[in-house]
Amino acid sequence: MILENEPLVTVGMPAYNHEKYIKEAILSTIEQTYKNIEFIIINDGSTDNTDKIIKELENDCKNRFVNFIYINQDNKGISYTLNKILNLAKGEYITFISSDDTQVKNKIEEGVKFFLQNPEYDFCYSGYNDIDDNSNIIKTTIPESSFELDFEETLFRVKYFSYFTYMAKVEVLKQIGGYIDKIKIEDIELALRVSFNNKKAIYLNKALYNHRLHPNNTVKKLQYMKDGMFEILDLYKKHPKYDEAIKFWTEEYKKRNYHEFINSAYSKISKYNSPSLKIIIYGHGAFGKIIESLIQDSNYCFVDQSSNKDLGEFEKGEVYSKKTLSLIDFDYIFISVLWLDCNIKNELEKKYNINPNKIIQFDIKELL
Repeated sequence: MILENEPLVTVGMPAYNHEKYIKEAILSTIEQTYKNIEFIIINDGSTDNTDKIIKELENDCKNRFVNFIYINQDNKGISYTLNKILNLAKGEYITFISSDDTQVKNKIEEGVKFFLQNPEYDFCYSGYNDIDDNSNIIKTTIPESSFELDFEETLFRVKYFSYFTYMAKVEVLKQIGGYIDKIKIEDIELALRVSFNNKKAIYLNKALYNHRLHPNNTVKKLQYMKDGMFEILDLYKKHPKYDEAIKFWTEEYKKRNYHEFINSAYSKISKYNSPSLKIIIYGHGAFGKIIESLIQDSNYCFVDQSSNKDLGEFEKGEVYSKKTLSLIDFDYIFISVLWLDCNIKNELEKKYNINPNKIIQFDIKELL
């Protein structure tokens, strides 16, 4: 039953090639505790079974929602599709959901409750959960306490504004121009534009949205996010905080990328942790010691140009000179000197006649 004072909320879903997840995304909208919902799905030229799955749930959607619209269009891109949903919306408020994500059951109810109690606000953001392929929660991102959006602060806290965690007044979102076409990370751009235009917005310290992480695209996604962030910052070149923001995000992405590099390297290295393997770690620096910590069960030693120790008898964990490379019998050699890995690999092959299949290197340059 819909109460008289329950405003209509439009939920928009841009869908693209998410046949594996879209049913769960739609069901999370059907199962919302709030009743007065208009649901608009636009399939943006999917080439998989997305269209088929949406149509299988079409009757359920028509029975559940006050108004249900489904459009199957040629691929136009995310910003075009979001703006199309915005222009179709009949609700007083609007929120979005990606076709591979889900919403916490009371997401819309919490948003409406906030707006009814605080009508002076235009946008209401929430925290979010990162979920895995099986919808298990991996990590929750929420601030320690709720805070209002301020442009300069938002420049340095954009991690909170990723994904479709917000609910907005439809007229205000239209007033500031909806979504800008061809922007890589439209959610973060919008949060900055909201605060730059002095719209009243708050971030609630509640996780009401579930964002799905995909394991196989992390490196590409990091580069995409980095490019997108600097693309957005360039829109504010005249702002007095521009140079500080550029410096901050340059360092921030180095940290994020190195963290991701270590996670990726962990998976690569761990499979060599076997008592049956004899391994050389080339380089006794910080990354060499990380490798050491991951292959404790194997027989390993270091080779480093700073060492003068010649090989007497192979000792686990010992650091030998480079010239012992010709004397040590081993299964694999890990190059831990990250920025010189190609030069070292070339030297190992040509000077020491080491089989290329025995050489394991890690290319951090593609990340940083």
